[in-house]
Amino acid sequence: MHKVILTNDDGIRSPGLLALYRELSKIADVLVVAPESQRSGVGKSLTFHKPIRIFEFTLDDNSKGYAVSGTPADAILFGLSELFSEPPDLVISGINIGLNIGMQSILTSGTLGGVLEAAIYGIPSMAFSFETDISHWFAMPETLDQKMFKKPSEKAREIVSEIIEKGMPKGVDLLNVNFPSTVDENTPIKITKPCRSRYKNKYEQRIDPFGRPYYWIFGMENEPTDPETDLYAIKVERAISITPISLKLTNKNLIEETKKHFNFK
Repeated sequence: MHKVILTNDDGIRSPGLLALYRELSKIADVLVVAPESQRSGVGKSLTFHKPIRIFEFTLDDNSKGYAVSGTPADAILFGLSELFSEPPDLVISGINIGLNIGMQSILTSGTLGGVLEAAIYGIPSMAFSFETDISHWFAMPETLDQKMFKKPSEKAREIVSEIIEKGMPKGVDLLNVNFPSTVDENTPIKITKPCRSRYKNKYEQRIDPFGRPYYWIFGMENEPTDPETDLYAIKVERAISITPISLKLTNKNLIEETKKHFNFK
């Protein structure tokens, strides 16, 4: 069977991760290596300033996984360097509680951070996220109904099965997949580009009980206007969005244009 590392940024107890683990285990040999607790928004950061602790964790089918005290990227790096003598066939992250759409999320999400770390090492990678109510985003795992992840995890298994059969599309390092809350067996799939940002973020000043100011980040959601984007696919068309991502952050044309711009000799 194909070997898969599964991680997330909601923590190893997340019902989204456990639902995806159960589905992927039907088609692959899955090893869970995930943060011990919530790590949303850490991106692809690695832990340099303190030790990382690793704990064995028993999943709900009595399989063994590993809980990592660091970030999703730490979890993947540990899995690749310490648990596998050869690279796994796939690295998968999710199912995240809440969408990860747009460049904003790609660059800040821990869900994406884990698979970006794997993609840097040349391992085909996929991230799965699911539209949920904001009240679910940072809820305690045991308070969430695992049944809500049944449909997205089944669709995720179908998508992963295709990648196992066909491989990744040419030139694609990872796939960012988002499911609308209405996903079912008839939900269409749309290949999209990332919007620039889902939210217009800012900091709101508040006052603590001692009269000192502190700040809390929040965002107003942008209106979807470009039909080619993940934001439009999810919010308007209620489709599953699959965004192909390449790690080539520049190209020959940009290099040539920059040379002309500065007129370097």
